[in-house]
Amino acid sequence: MISPLAILVIGIVTVLALIIVLRVHAFLALITAAIVVSLLAPGDAVDKIGRVAAAFGSTAGKIGVVIAMSAIIGRCLIDSGAADRIVRAFVRTLGEDLCPVALMSSGFGVEELEIDYSSRTDTCSSGRSISPQAGPPR
Repeated sequence: MISPLAILVIGIVTVLALIIVLRVHAFLALITAAIVVSLLAPGDAVDKIGRVAAAFGSTAGKIGVVIAMSAIIGRCLIDSGAADRIVRAFVRTLGEDLCPVALMSSGFGVEELEIDYSSRTDTCSSGRSISPQAGPPR
C-alpha cells in the first residue's frame, strides 16, 4: 500500500508534468491526475474510475448553473457597454497615470458582480478598448 503523502506527490507531479512538459490543457491534466490518484488509492479496483466520474459530476452539478449564469451576466455587461463604463470610471477616478491599477481594480469590481472568473474577459476587452486612449505603457 502506498502512503497517502506519496499519492499526493504523485498527483501533483502528474498535473505539473502534463501541463508544463507535455503542454496538455489544464482540465485534462487535472482529470488525468484524479484518475491516477484514484487508481493508487485503496479500494476496490472496479469502483476507482467511477469515483472520479461521480465526484466530477457532483461538482459540476453544484457549480454549473452559477458559472453559466455568470457567463450570461458577463456577456450582458460587455454587450451593454457596462463593463467598459466601469473600467472608464475607474480610469477617470484614478487618472491615466494609474491606468493599470484602474484596470485591475475594475476587474475585481466586475468580478464581484459576476461571482466568477469569466469577468476577466470583460475587463480585458475593456482594457483593449481604452489602451489606444491611454497611450503606450510607461
